[in-house]
Amino acid sequence: MSTHVSNDPEESMEQARQWLAPTTLAGDIDAARRLARAVDPAGHGLIRREPLPWPCPTDAVDAVVDLLCHKQVPTPGAVESLLNSPAARAGLIARAAWATRAADCTAIIDENRHALGEALSAAVAIHWIDHATGPTWRGAWECEPVLDWWQTRRMSVPPFSPVGRHGLEVLHRAGWVTSNTATGSLCPGRRFYIRFYGDHVSPMPAHVIGSVVARFIGTYRRCHGGRGPSWNEIATNATDPRGVPVFFHAADARAQRRWLLTDGWIRVDRGQLRYGPRAEAEAFRRRQRRGRAGAPLATAS
Repeated sequence: MSTHVSNDPEESMEQARQWLAPTTLAGDIDAARRLARAVDPAGHGLIRREPLPWPCPTDAVDAVVDLLCHKQVPTPGAVESLLNSPAARAGLIARAAWATRAADCTAIIDENRHALGEALSAAVAIHWIDHATGPTWRGAWECEPVLDWWQTRRMSVPPFSPVGRHGLEVLHRAGWVTSNTATGSLCPGRRFYIRFYGDHVSPMPAHVIGSVVARFIGTYRRCHGGRGPSWNEIATNATDPRGVPVFFHAADARAQRRWLLTDGWIRVDRGQLRYGPRAEAEAFRRRQRRGRAGAPLATAS
C-alpha cells in the first residue's frame, strides 16, 4: 500500500479497508472508520490530533488490530502505551498465537470438509434417532465423532467460536447438514444420503434437487386434481435436469424428507405433499422475471 495518506476521508477509508483485509477485522466497516480517523485525523476534522504513522510499523500491527478489536481508535499514544505494557504485550502474543491456530484449523476444515462432514452429519443423524430432534450447532461441534476426527489429526477440538461456527457454515454449503431458524432443526443434508449410491443418483447441489422435487409435486398435483404424489412416485419419476434420478428408491426419498422440509422446499398438509415456502418464493421470483422480460418497451413520447 502507498505510504501517502489522503486528506480525502473516502480515500483514507478505502486505504484502511485494504490494510485490514488480511486481518481478522476484514470487512469490519466500524474498525476501518476508526483506523481512517487515526491515520488521517485532519481529514476527519481532528486537526490537533497526532496522526498514526502510515503504513503502520510492523511491530505495531498487532497492537493496532487489538485496539480496533476493543472499539478504540489506535492513536500513536494508545499504540505506544499498549506496546510498553508487559501484560498487554503478553496478551498480544497470546492472541496472535490463537489467531494463527484458528487460521490453521479453518484451513484444515476447508481442505477436509467432506471427511469432517461425514463424521458430523452421521452424529447429527444419530441424535435425531435418539432424541427426535437435532442438536445445537455447538452440541454437534463438540460431539464424540468430531472429537475423534480432530484427535486423528493430533489436535483437540477447536473452540466453537469462531472455528466451529465456521466449520458448520462450511458443512452447510457443502450439503452435509442443513438447518433453519427453528430450535433443533439441524439435520443431515443431501450429501449425507447420497454418499452410498455413486452415480446412480444425481450429484447436483441441494438447491437444485429441492427445486426439482418441489416442481414435480406441483406438476403432479395439477395433473391429479390436487392430490400430492407419494414418495414412491417421486422416487420412480423425478430426475434432475440431466435426466439422472433424484432418489435411489422410495425409502431413500422418504429418508430425505427432513432436509427438504427444513430447507422449505416441501411441506406436508393433511398428509399430502405440497410446495414449501422456499419453493413458492422461487416460483414467485421466476414469474416476476418472466413478467419483466415480456413487458413491452416504453415508447418515447
